[in-house]
Amino acid sequence: MSKEGVSETAFFIARARELEKKQENPLFEDKFAHLFLDEEKNNQAEQLLKIIPESINVVRFRTKYFNDKLQHLIKTQGVKQILILGAGLDMRPYIFANQGIEYFELDQEVIIDYKTQVLNKNNISLKSKMIKCNYFKQDLIQILTQKKFDFLKETFIIWEGNSMYLPKEFVEKLFLKLKENFNKFIISFDYFDEKLILRKTGIKEIEEFSDFFKNMNSPYINGYNDVNKELLSKFKLELESNF
Repeated sequence: MSKEGVSETAFFIARARELEKKQENPLFEDKFAHLFLDEEKNNQAEQLLKIIPESINVVRFRTKYFNDKLQHLIKTQGVKQILILGAGLDMRPYIFANQGIEYFELDQEVIIDYKTQVLNKNNISLKSKMIKCNYFKQDLIQILTQKKFDFLKETFIIWEGNSMYLPKEFVEKLFLKLKENFNKFIISFDYFDEKLILRKTGIKEIEEFSDFFKNMNSPYINGYNDVNKELLSKFKLELESNF
């Protein structure tokens, strides 16, 4: 199985999730994360954690937040359609597999191919529609339509670990597409403060943290001081919570 083209950040996140079981009070369980890891990927993750050990909490807290949101919407609002944009090695369709819930995972071809190969190798049946798509270079709406995505259904969109790597104009194009084509959606996404992007945090370790990802060809380029004012209000979207 070729890992070529799969971002190093995807493996770091998998390692962080896999390490959760060693926490004194685990926030979640991901029994699949280890399937994507080997000694090389584990060592790379350990290098980053030595620079700033607290960085693992970025993954821990957002994973917990998105997990809770997903379960809440399924149980209390009856949401039955989940779209994971830039899914990477996310295994929520398998961790939270529910009858009647339809998952759509969308990412670049190399990542979908690698993930599918790992699942097949471990005899894990697909529980989502795996969609090969660069959602900023291809027509996202057309591709979802071809995969029988129902734009009239209320949809929960998980957009994790993406916004900080994309130019602001790309992010705004995405939100415009969602606003114009989805009947009703809730989107959860993470983002960085613009101070981190501009290297104005005054914290050496955070700059080293950023440099580590830049050296892995995943530089942080986008952040928001006020995500509601700078992004959501442009599309008349309501900010439900900002954790």
